Amino acid sequence: MKKRLIFILSLFAIGWCHAQVGINTLNPQGVFHVDPQKNTNGSVNISDDVLVTSAGRVGLGNITPSAKLDVLQTDASRSMFRLRDGNEAGAAVLVSDVNGVGTWTSYTASVKATLGAGVSVYIPNVVLSNPNPVTKTMPTGDYIDLPPGKWFVSVVMQVPLADASVARNRAAYWMRSTFHSSNAPLGTILNFDPDIVLASQISGQGWYNIPSIISGYTIIRNSTLASKRYYYRVGMVTWYVSMPYTIRFGGTSAGENNIVAFRLSE
Repeated sequence: MKKRLIFILSLFAIGWCHAQVGINTLNPQGVFHVDPQKNTNGSVNISDDVLVTSAGRVGLGNITPSAKLDVLQTDASRSMFRLRDGNEAGAAVLVSDVNGVGTWTSYTASVKATLGAGVSVYIPNVVLSNPNPVTKTMPTGDYIDLPPGKWFVSVVMQVPLADASVARNRAAYWMRSTFHSSNAPLGTILNFDPDIVLASQISGQGWYNIPSIISGYTIIRNSTLASKRYYYRVGMVTWYVSMPYTIRFGGTSAGENNIVAFRLSE
């Protein structure tokens, strides 16, 4: 019994004295050091080593880790990391949520909108006369599906001429457009979409006898965890002279028409 007690105490004494554990090495470089191939000599042949320091840092292929997990891979032909969570795919990127939980996801750098056939706009119907200006807009049939994140959305749309027989040397009205998650018809009470973080309106002039262009951008943040659809709406007209005309706006009605979004960093 005394011999057993002495043996146990001697084991504790060794632990207290050295406070290091080495597996396949007689010279551990940290509190825990594994040398699978038993070939480490100082800092040579460490590519297979695993080491834990007294500061709680873990090194893989690295015996001097400078972070909680420090991985060193000197062979460029081999990957140092592999995560299989069911979402892996070619060209996927690793992203995290607000809690730091990571997963693979597809990365989309730009998005092109879907353009419809355009919409007939009777200009007097969309003249501003309401404290909720978006109420005086109508969906164009164009929309864009934006993945989660912040997006720079560029818009170019032709504003067709109203009446080629009327010769005037100045613009006749000012037309505005915007994006909204609602595809509700003209007259529905709406405010500007809260996902728009900058430049809520994209605007331009309309003329009697020559076409013109609406061109600009807006910045939209989709804060959800899934792709979200935003409809392109037009209206909010301020006119300089009476314009009892109907124009065809949006969609594929003109070759200039395009809507493209580019991802922004947060």
